[in-house]
Amino acid sequence: MADLAIHSGATGPFMTAGVGSQKNDIMQSPRGKLFALDTDGTHVLTCSSKGGIIYKLDKERGLERVLSLEGHKSPVICVDWSTSVHYKLCLTASVDGRVRLSTLLTK
Repeated sequence: MADLAIHSGATGPFMTAGVGSQKNDIMQSPRGKLFALDTDGTHVLTCSSKGGIIYKLDKERGLERVLSLEGHKSPVICVDWSTSVHYKLCLTASVDGRVRLSTLLTK
C-alpha cells in the first residue's frame, strides 16, 4: 500500500462563478465518484477544474500523468470509466450539469 499524490483540486470543494442575480462565487461539494480505476488496475481517472485527468499507476514511480480530458467550463465533480475489449469510455460530469463522454481507443 502507498500514498500517491495527485493534482490539487481533485477532491473539492469546487468553486463556481455565480450566474443570473447570484454574482458571488458558489462553493460546491462533491456529490459523485471522484476517482475511477480502469478494469486492468493500471490507470486512474480523476476530477479537475475543466475535465478529467488520467494517471498511469507505476509501482516504482507512483502516479504518472498521461492524459487530460478537457472541455468542461465548470469544475468536474464526478467521473466514471467503462471498459470493453476494443475501447475505453470515460465519463466526466461537471457542476453545471453537463456530461462529456471520451472514447479512448486501444491498440
